[in-house]
Amino acid sequence: MVNRVQLVPLGKVHLEMIRAWRNADEIRHQMEYTALISAQQQVEWFASLSPETDYYYIINYINTPIGLTQINQVDVLHKHANCGLFIARPEFTGTGISLAASLQLLDMAFYQLKLNYVTAKVKNTNHSAIEYNTQLGFKTDLQLNVDFTRYKVTREAYEALRNQLQYLVRYV
Repeated sequence: MVNRVQLVPLGKVHLEMIRAWRNADEIRHQMEYTALISAQQQVEWFASLSPETDYYYIINYINTPIGLTQINQVDVLHKHANCGLFIARPEFTGTGISLAASLQLLDMAFYQLKLNYVTAKVKNTNHSAIEYNTQLGFKTDLQLNVDFTRYKVTREAYEALRNQLQYLVRYV
């Protein structure tokens, strides 16, 4: 499974590719910040990331970059963080690749970083993301505003589903 889906740490070399993906209408309109991002804003954002609390990865499928995933705002004291994911290449949606990437990311969160839970902010009209997160064990946690809800998955909820989810992506 994981040998064909790899999480590559985000580097400066990826910034323009990520900015182009993030500025695409189909991705941008699912985000809280919907304005177009300039090259300067992208560089400033990248410089603001902390290597201790912000882990961003390019999702590669057989050495082809197809999306981005992250665990950010890691709080080691309270043992939680935020996470997110988007697939920038529509031909790869529904293939199980994002699930394989998410499993790697959640394994990192719960087994390497030793977090107790992870949250994800999802736009209320993004029904496929809501369904996807539910499949991973996320439950509604907090209505953030009229447009976004925070979902939460605990280590225990993830572990209860992990083997079944691993089985689903065995051929990805």
